[in-house]
Amino acid sequence: MIIDRNVVIEVLSELVQIPSVNPSLVPGAGGERVVAEAIAARLRATPGITVEIQDSGDVRLNVIASVGNGAGRTLMVNGHTDTVGVAGMGEPYSGRVEGNRLYGRGACDMKGAVAGTMALLEKIAQRGDFPGRLVATFVTDEEHSSIGTQAICREIDRWSPDAALVVEPTTLAITTAHKGFVWATIRTQGVAAHGSDWVAGVDAIAHMGRVIGALEEYSRELLTRPAHPIVGPPSMHVSLIRGGQELSSYPEECVLEIERRTIPGESPAAIEAELRRILEQLDAQDEQFQATLDMGLTRDA
Repeated sequence: MIIDRNVVIEVLSELVQIPSVNPSLVPGAGGERVVAEAIAARLRATPGITVEIQDSGDVRLNVIASVGNGAGRTLMVNGHTDTVGVAGMGEPYSGRVEGNRLYGRGACDMKGAVAGTMALLEKIAQRGDFPGRLVATFVTDEEHSSIGTQAICREIDRWSPDAALVVEPTTLAITTAHKGFVWATIRTQGVAAHGSDWVAGVDAIAHMGRVIGALEEYSRELLTRPAHPIVGPPSMHVSLIRGGQELSSYPEECVLEIERRTIPGESPAAIEAELRRILEQLDAQDEQFQATLDMGLTRDA
């Protein structure tokens, strides 16, 4: 089966010209609705393709398209329609072609594969001789929490695929394992006071510095643990920090957000226990030290 390269380029250029920045990453961004509607409209124009829209949450739309009703097996293909932000890009939505490259946000990650999947669906429908069934899921929110794929998984029995292929750009290298993640928030509490009142003031940011130092040691230790044969060792990094009120006072609170990347076999409960142990050790060293841990979103490896 040969797919016309020019068709893929045409579809990709159209998709890139439609902004679909993930609003969970960039507050106020428009999200995936318009591009989802465009995908659905194009696929519905080809007889033989069944198309439905699924709300993955907050009116962020998945498109589910299927073709073929043969007696063979069912393959599910998954690709995401959201992109990261466009800060610093001069022409993020041009979709222009120069030589052997197409330019614009999402051209690689991953509207290119979405366009290829759409062209495949159309070709299969036009031929009419597919021996099984192909189900394509064009989903929201891969760049943040994967609520789109989560919505598909909740109803997976509807399609009962024999296999699934995520068409992320991997330079055509087949990947059969993926790291997961645990997000966590640590807060250190100080005592707000005028900058001159060193007796009363307790510096929450300085206390967070101790947390960061301990986490740095923890991060180094993770890299020495037995590595998974495909995804390597577990890891952790400090992601976001904020704190303080103004220059002239002791900061009352400091907030740190971290990401712990997990490998198959690790549990969120065990990771929470490791993080709490770090804070307990710091607490034992200083009676003024106060910190809390809040566990956030988790996605398994």
